[in-house]
Amino acid sequence: MLGVCKEECIVIENAPMGVEAAKNAGLFCVGIPTYVAADKLSKADIVLDGHPSLHNYLLRMLP
Repeated sequence: MLGVCKEECIVIENAPMGVEAAKNAGLFCVGIPTYVAADKLSKADIVLDGHPSLHNYLLRMLP
């Protein structure tokens, strides 16, 4: 529906079910524990400790 391939997508999730859905779809998933413990998001490809860490992570990915 978005017109991009899944290799070009990053899912950012704060819920275990959202992480599971992203992984079941074959997408790269970043977990941000905003209301659950970080271990509940362990199925994500990477779990960061908060939104500032996400910002830094995304900046490092830029060319």
